[in-house]
Amino acid sequence: MNEELMLIPSTDPMLREPSGEVTDAPNEVVPYLTRMRAVMKEHNGLGLSAVQVGVPFRFFISNIPGHGVLINPEIVQSFGPYVSKTEGCLSFGKRQTFVKRADTIHARWWTTRGVEKTTVLQGLAARVFQHEIDHLNGICIF
Repeated sequence: MNEELMLIPSTDPMLREPSGEVTDAPNEVVPYLTRMRAVMKEHNGLGLSAVQVGVPFRFFISNIPGHGVLINPEIVQSFGPYVSKTEGCLSFGKRQTFVKRADTIHARWWTTRGVEKTTVLQGLAARVFQHEIDHLNGICIF
C-alpha cells in the first residue's frame, strides 16, 4: 500500500474534512513516510500533509530544516504582523493565490517517538506550518 500513495484529486471530499488525531505513530504514520517524501520531492513541495495522499491522520512532513515529521501539530499562539503572500499547493497543481498568515507562530507537535516539540517559527517556516495545519483541519487555499 505504501508504494501506491499519490496526491489525491483536488475535488476529493477528504481534503475538506478534518483529519483524525494520531494515537499510534508506528502504525498510523511511519508506514507512509518514505512514499510521502518521494511524492513531496516529485512535486517540489515544501510540505505535504497526510490527507493530501489520502491518509486521514493529523501529521505532515516538511522540508524546513529541523521539522521533518510533525504529528498532531498545533498552533499555540500567532503573532503579527499578518502578511499576504502568494502560496501554491501540491493538491492544486501550479495554481497560486494570495493568503494572509501570521509571520510568527508558537508551534507544538510530537515526533514519531512521542517526544513533544515546541518552537517559535517565523517567515517561510511559519507559513508552511500554517498551510499544512489548514489541510489537517479540512481547509484549502482555494
